Amino acid sequence: MPLRRHRHSSDPGVVEPNASGLGGGGFAIVYIARQKKSYVVDFRETAPAKVRPDTYQPRQRGKAAFNPLATGYQAVAVPGELRGLEMLHKMFGTKKWAELLQPAIQQAESRRGSDRNAQPSGDR
Repeated sequence: MPLRRHRHSSDPGVVEPNASGLGGGGFAIVYIARQKKSYVVDFRETAPAKVRPDTYQPRQRGKAAFNPLATGYQAVAVPGELRGLEMLHKMFGTKKWAELLQPAIQQAESRRGSDRNAQPSGDR
């Protein structure tokens, strides 16, 4: 959804859905011109609550020793994307959350059961 439909960049629509998603995280820099002030929001993924500093013990020459919590399926981070978007909305948003989500919900429901990676022929 084009930014021009919104009053602030914290009211975006779905942009680059193939390169974003709820399983990740990110950073945002918001500049409020009338305040001449910038805000930074860090909503990167975080380590699971049970991970401790000794989980990733280094061995000689600074390389991590094999640890099943550090590699493979157990090396999962807790996503921060949704929480970050919520924080941005609470801090700077001007539209209702439901109003922001509705276009994405409609798009997802219209593509249910289809090849989500396929592009409509006019987009190629």
